[in-house]
Amino acid sequence: MAQAAPAAPTVSVAQGTLVGAEEGAVASFKGIPYAAPPVGDLRWRAPQPVAGWTGPRDATQYGHDCAQAPFPPDAAPIRTQPAEDCLYLNVWKPAGAAANARLPVMVWIHGGGFVNGGTSPAVYSGAAFARDGVVLVSLNYRLGRFGFFAHPALKAEGLGGNFGFLDQIAALKWVQANVAAFGGDPANVTVFGESAGGMSMHMLLQSPLARGLFARAIIRSGGGRDGTMLMPTMARAAKIGATFAPGLDAAGLRALPEDKVTGNLSMMTMDQPGYSGPMVDGQTVLGAANDGAAAGIYAPVPVLIGANSADGFPRVTDKAAIFATYGADADKARALYDPQGTATGLVVGTMTSADRMFIEPARAVARLLAPRQPVWLYRFGYAHPEPLAAMGGAPHASELPYVFDSLPGRTQPKAIPAEQPVATLTHKLWVAFAKTGRPDGLPGLTPWPQVTPTDTTVHLIDGSGARQVEDPIAPGSISWSSTSSLDALSRCSKTAAAPGYSSCGVDIPAQPAFCISHAFAKDALSIRALQHLSDTFGQGPVRLDAIAEAQNIPRKFLTVILSEMAREGVVVSQRGRDGGYELALPPVDIRYGDIIRLTRGSLALVPCASRNAHEHCANCLPEADCRLRGLMIRLRDEMADMLDKVTLADAITLVPPFDEAEA
Repeated sequence: MAQAAPAAPTVSVAQGTLVGAEEGAVASFKGIPYAAPPVGDLRWRAPQPVAGWTGPRDATQYGHDCAQAPFPPDAAPIRTQPAEDCLYLNVWKPAGAAANARLPVMVWIHGGGFVNGGTSPAVYSGAAFARDGVVLVSLNYRLGRFGFFAHPALKAEGLGGNFGFLDQIAALKWVQANVAAFGGDPANVTVFGESAGGMSMHMLLQSPLARGLFARAIIRSGGGRDGTMLMPTMARAAKIGATFAPGLDAAGLRALPEDKVTGNLSMMTMDQPGYSGPMVDGQTVLGAANDGAAAGIYAPVPVLIGANSADGFPRVTDKAAIFATYGADADKARALYDPQGTATGLVVGTMTSADRMFIEPARAVARLLAPRQPVWLYRFGYAHPEPLAAMGGAPHASELPYVFDSLPGRTQPKAIPAEQPVATLTHKLWVAFAKTGRPDGLPGLTPWPQVTPTDTTVHLIDGSGARQVEDPIAPGSISWSSTSSLDALSRCSKTAAAPGYSSCGVDIPAQPAFCISHAFAKDALSIRALQHLSDTFGQGPVRLDAIAEAQNIPRKFLTVILSEMAREGVVVSQRGRDGGYELALPPVDIRYGDIIRLTRGSLALVPCASRNAHEHCANCLPEADCRLRGLMIRLRDEMADMLDKVTLADAITLVPPFDEAEA
C-alpha cells in the first residue's frame, strides 16, 4: 500500500498561517510579505506594516524580486518577474524544528550594486543552512530609484532617502517578531551580505535604527571606504533626483509608471545622471564605514569581514598606466602585483582594483574595530580554473555558491569535483560563526585568531583548506594614499614639501571643496571632524552642539569655523537657548561653498575666487597632475592610520583670505 505524502509544513506568524514545502530534512516558506506593497501612495515612503490574511497562505513560491533592469552577466541571476511590489522574504528551517527551538538565525542580504539582485537566485537557497541546524532568512529590498531617491518635491516628507535600507531594517524587525515560530532564536541573529549586501552590513552596524536587531554580522566584499561607492548628502541626492524628474510634485512622482522609474539602471549603467544611489541621511547612513568604525559608533557585536583575492572591477588594463598611478611606489606595486612581469593587464587591473575597493578597506575596518569588539578577517582565494586563468584569483561574488554550499545552482562555469570540499569548508565556517560567535567554533576547524589593531595576518580560504597566514598584500607595503583612483586618470604627488600646494582640488557636490597640502600630514588636524562637517552641510538645520557631542570636537573649534562661514555669507539663522548654533544651509548655495584650506598647523575658510570650485582648485594647485574625482578617498586613506592618534590642535589659527596670486 502506497504511503501518504507528508503533510505540508505550516507555521503561524503574526499576520496569519503559512503553508510551505518540505524536501528531505528541510522545510521552506517563500514569498512571505514583511511590509505593505510600496506602491501608489506608499512609493518613496518608509515601509508600512503588512496587512494580515485569513485562511492559509501558500508559501511555496518566491515573491517578485524588486523592480530592476536586466543584468545578464549577474553571478546570481534572478528567477522571478521583477516588480515594484516586492517586499517579501523567505525562510528555510530544519523540517523537524519545533517552534521556540531557539536555533541560530542567519539573515541574508543580497548584492547587486543596489540596482540588481533578489532572493530568487538558485545559489541563494537556504537549504544547506537549514540542513545544518540554522534558520535561514533571505529578503528583498527596494532597488535603484525605488530604493534610493530624494527629490525637492518630497521636502515635506524629508526629501526622500534610503528606502531600501529602511526595508532591510523592517525585515529584521519582522524576524524579531516571528522567527521563533520557525524554531529560530531572535536573540541569536547573524546578518550577512555580499557586495551591496556587505555595504548594507556597514549601514546596519552604524544605524541607530538597527540597534538590537542582530547579534553578529558578516561583511563580504563590502568595501569600507568611500572609494567603493561615494554617497552624496541628502541635499545633493535631491538635486540629482530633480534632474531625473524635473518639475513634478509628490503626486506626479508617485504617478510615474514603474518602467519609467526603473529605466535602464543596472550594474552596467548605474553611473548615470538622475540616480544618486545610497546617501548620507543621518538615520541609516551616518558616514563612511572606516570613519564610523574609528569613531566607535558601530554596534559592539562580533564581526567577520573579508573579501576575495581578485575582488576587483578593472577600468584600465594597460599595466604602465596602472602602475603610474602609484607614483613613487610604482616599483613596489610591480613587485607586489606583477613580480615576474608576465601578468596580463586584466589580471593587474583586477588585483589592484580589488585591493583598493575591497581588500584593503576590509583590513582597515577590521583593525579599527579590533579594540572594541571581536573581529575576524578572511580572504577567499579559491577560484574555478576558468576565472583563475582570466582574473588571477577568486573574482567578485564567486564565493557565493561556496558559502551557501549550493554549487549545483550556479549557472556558470560548470562545477568540478575539486570545488565541493571548498564549499563544505566555507559553509561550515559561516555556520560556526552563527552557532558559536566564532568562525572556528565547531570541531575540526583550524584555529582562527581575532584581529588585532596592528595585525598583518589574514585567514586564507582556498583549495588547500583554511589557515592563518601573513597577508600576501602586506599592510604598509604600499602607501595607500597614492592608489585612490586606479582608472589611470587620477594621480597626485604625495612627496611635495611645504610650503606650497601639491595636491588636488575636488568639488564633492553639495559639500565644501577641499584644497589640501600633503605636507601637513604628520601634524594633521582631525580629517574625520572636517569630513563630518562637510557631510552635514546641505542637510540643515545643522546643530553645532550635536556635531560637537557626536565627534568629541571642542566647541570653540566649531564656533570659529561656523563664525568664519557666517562672515563669508553662510547665515547663522538661530542660536539655541542651550548655547548651540542652528544653521540653515540652502542646498543650492552649498555646491559652490567655501573652500577649506589646510596648511601646517592652520585652517582657514576662504571664498571661492570662481563660481566653479574645480577651476579655483586647479588654479591654486598648479603642481597637481590629478583629476578631481577621488580626492576625498585619497585623503581618508592617507590619514586612516593616524586618526586615532590625532587630536584637534588647540593652536588652530585663522589665516586671512587669500587670492589666487598667493598660490
